[in-house]
Amino acid sequence: MQFVASSDNPASALSVNIASLQRPGGGELLCAIRFEVEEGKCLAVIGPNGSGKTSLLRAISQELPLQKGNIQLLGRSVSALSRQQRAKQIAVLAQNDTPDLRLALEDYVALARVLAQMPSLVLLDEPTNHLDPSGRVELLSLVKNKGITVVAVLHDLSLIESFADRVLLLSQGRMVLCDTPERVLVSENLYPVFGLTCFTVPHPDTGKALRIFEVPGYA
Repeated sequence: MQFVASSDNPASALSVNIASLQRPGGGELLCAIRFEVEEGKCLAVIGPNGSGKTSLLRAISQELPLQKGNIQLLGRSVSALSRQQRAKQIAVLAQNDTPDLRLALEDYVALARVLAQMPSLVLLDEPTNHLDPSGRVELLSLVKNKGITVVAVLHDLSLIESFADRVLLLSQGRMVLCDTPERVLVSENLYPVFGLTCFTVPHPDTGKALRIFEVPGYA
């Protein structure tokens, strides 16, 4: 499998270069990860369980310090920011462990607090896991329409094209690819990592290509 790194972009809001991130007790969590996110754009992070998605968010927020590498937000190293500065500029919405939630936007206190901070960057860790389909769309649409730079860990691949500008695919703590949804969400990339194939069918009304994901042999 080919691992592809993104190139430098002086207009990026977030620049991530992780040469090594190790767990506190020893052992490598992430390595060879390099990507950028333009201001106001949304990056979806995908990968199997244990591939390092949550560790990546924790590294960006400096909850886990890098052993080698650098993370910059708006041209400034995140590690150089004070705790108060990081709290103001980086908002985090962690996983919600309460099952069967029905999203009510006006009452979704955690998300409201995140957006009220007017941060430079929002980190979302599986924000749609316990929402029904309409709730998932509502939440991601709300975040995207704010025009804030977003890095979101997502499990539902069907949501990505309508939400994300770019997709970061992780496997075993390494970056496989960071590119547009159209280039990442293809069988060539998904099968080695997820065991999934992907094909497109035209929407019966609009003709727009719809992606269908399946596990070979279980269709």
